[in-house]
Amino acid sequence: MMVSVVVVAKYTKRLYWLVVGGGLLYMMLSTAQSLVRAFLDNSLSFSIDTAYLHWNTTFPAVSVCQILNDETMAEMLENNLGPDRPHRLDNVISEIAFYGGTCHSCEDCARGLPPTTTCPANFTALASVYRLGCPALLADCTWLGQSFDCCELFRPLATEFGRCFSVNSLNTGPTTPLMVNRHTGPGSLRFRAREDLQLFLHDPYSVPFAYTDRVLKETVLWGMHKEIIVKVVEMENGASLGEVPVARRNCRFPWEVMDSGTQLYASYSFSSCAVECFLASQVEFCNCSHHLMPKRLNAHSSENICNFDGLTCLTEHSVNISQHRKLCPCLSSCIEPEYSVVFSSESDQEEDDFVTVRMLDLPNSKFLRHVARTELDLFISLGSLVGLFFGASLLSIANVAFLGFHRFRTGAANKARPE
Repeated sequence: MMVSVVVVAKYTKRLYWLVVGGGLLYMMLSTAQSLVRAFLDNSLSFSIDTAYLHWNTTFPAVSVCQILNDETMAEMLENNLGPDRPHRLDNVISEIAFYGGTCHSCEDCARGLPPTTTCPANFTALASVYRLGCPALLADCTWLGQSFDCCELFRPLATEFGRCFSVNSLNTGPTTPLMVNRHTGPGSLRFRAREDLQLFLHDPYSVPFAYTDRVLKETVLWGMHKEIIVKVVEMENGASLGEVPVARRNCRFPWEVMDSGTQLYASYSFSSCAVECFLASQVEFCNCSHHLMPKRLNAHSSENICNFDGLTCLTEHSVNISQHRKLCPCLSSCIEPEYSVVFSSESDQEEDDFVTVRMLDLPNSKFLRHVARTELDLFISLGSLVGLFFGASLLSIANVAFLGFHRFRTGAANKARPE
């Protein structure tokens, strides 16, 4: 009878520790899973900094791209080709010089009607003839009330719309950024538009592209008075954010390019990634890209520029290409500021035909992105969890390992000893 009681007590004790240990292990693993999930999905935190007295704020980059003006185009065609030119080519030349994703008139040249000898062959050279340079587009530029040579700061920038001109862009080569602070006051940029332009506001690392936010692009017609007032909120990142993998922080720094083989710009931004994806979409559907696209920085072979057959293909697949580029896996930039246009006006005042882009006021806040949970934080949390549920520590684990190894050696030595 005593033996049965001892056996029952023995197995009861084992069952007790099995249930308790299993329950503790389950709770520990569940908590550990929550910690790991929080580490992977919520490793960043955001806050707002309002200590603005000594900030230097970068003025938005302003890019202008010439758009088609029928009167200017007709005059240039008259001067270059004469009044006896085949007038059915006017639309062909206009759509090639200001290509916007489709070229319906190119189908005539692709089919050989009119005779192919009258159809232009070098699209890039054609665009350079009918797209005006900076001196013909901009005049009377001022920054903070000080005059400057427009074409010294408005530098050529290759975009999917062709050659544009951009001020304060880091994709046009080394430049001194336009900064504002308490000493300069809110930034103000003014100029006169000598031709019809499309104006884009973006950060210095970005470029104009087809899906720019509508409020950040404006159509400026010749002789138009326009004022754009913008509010700027910059983003500042913690020093350790670069150590967090891209997949976890869900953004890229300008130096983290996706594929150097398809790189079109020196710095990464959402817009540069979108333009690179646009080029890849054209090549995928038609095995060529249109003539206004930027050239790859590290191209190992010549670019395959579309001819009339290629432009006709791009026209036929324009909807598919547009849908395809919207699915590109482009991440936002980690340093991209927030721009919001708070006021935009336009009029045809003959006495004041300036275009003005200015800041509402100096920023009094900025976003801060911090690393909330590092690998060390996760390690400490998991270690504390093990200690909480099982009373274990690195010291106790090392002690158990040492005692186990010592017992193994002692047992081996006893077996090897002769009887």
